[in-house]
Amino acid sequence: MKKLIPSLLMVFLFAGNALTAQQQMPMLSPGEAAADLLKSLRPDQLDKMSRPWDDKERVNWDFVPKEYRAGVTVGSLSDGQKEKFYRLVLATGGEKTLDRVKSISFLESILRGVEGRKEGDAYRDPGKYFIQLFGATHLDKTWGWKIEGHHLCFNYVLEKNKVIAASPSVLGANPAIVLEGENKGYQLMKPEIQLATSILSSLNTGQKTKAIVSSQASKEILTYQQRKASIDKAGGVSFTELSPAQQTKLKELVELYIHRASRFFVKDMLARVEQAGWNKVFFVWEGSEDVSPGHTHYYRIQGPEFIIEYDNYQNNGNHVHSIFRDVRNDFGDLLAAHYKEEHP
Repeated sequence: MKKLIPSLLMVFLFAGNALTAQQQMPMLSPGEAAADLLKSLRPDQLDKMSRPWDDKERVNWDFVPKEYRAGVTVGSLSDGQKEKFYRLVLATGGEKTLDRVKSISFLESILRGVEGRKEGDAYRDPGKYFIQLFGATHLDKTWGWKIEGHHLCFNYVLEKNKVIAASPSVLGANPAIVLEGENKGYQLMKPEIQLATSILSSLNTGQKTKAIVSSQASKEILTYQQRKASIDKAGGVSFTELSPAQQTKLKELVELYIHRASRFFVKDMLARVEQAGWNKVFFVWEGSEDVSPGHTHYYRIQGPEFIIEYDNYQNNGNHVHSIFRDVRNDFGDLLAAHYKEEHP
């Protein structure tokens, strides 16, 4: 694997310093951050980034490598514009979300080296993450934005400066664990698998028999490219069958996924889960209990309000796709349903 410059340490020192500087600035509201970004754009950039609310691209989503997507790439922004974009991420997602956005870009640089591609190779371009804003002509009402690229797809809907939807929310990692080179051992999605395996390893024989539904891992997340999230497969161990300590860990894992989408949406989403009933939530495992590279595995947490999936099948179990889906409110569908009901 080629030596990567800058190194992981240098990248995260820079990202950390930038984040500290951002946190020291007065916090902008989402609408203020969006307006500030839009004002900084050239006319050609503005035309690509700012689209009508009903633009079909708002509800299109994917996370595989593509030559072109709609919008403006992060890599094409000036340093000042990038700073304003990061302020928008902070205002709608939070600090952890911004860290994931920056980290996924760096991981693309690592993958370029793993695959032996030349510097500047466009297929593994760490700046090829496309940004679009929808309905930005009425930032005081309902609008949204998304960022999409290889292994990253975050979607937001806001109403009166409040995040009301933060999904589909996708994060992937290839390699899941860097196996060689100066960044050996780097694991972008370590918390997601550590918490899940701590739950799995704590299960007794009866619980584990219910939780592990297949010795073969699914080859992909099951809700991939679905407009509305739905999984008909039954099975898994119920939240009610877990001990209090296991239940606490499962709640932590669910909150981790919601928080990485947007910390401003955690309270509302968890309130909905609580109202629907944690007793209707199930934990499912497929494939190997050994989650080291070379062993394929998959897990799912599913309830009436959400679906979480984590799949590590490709590249011989060293390539992760994960997703958080709001079953009723992806892309702000609850808001659309409300308007249809109240204003037929």
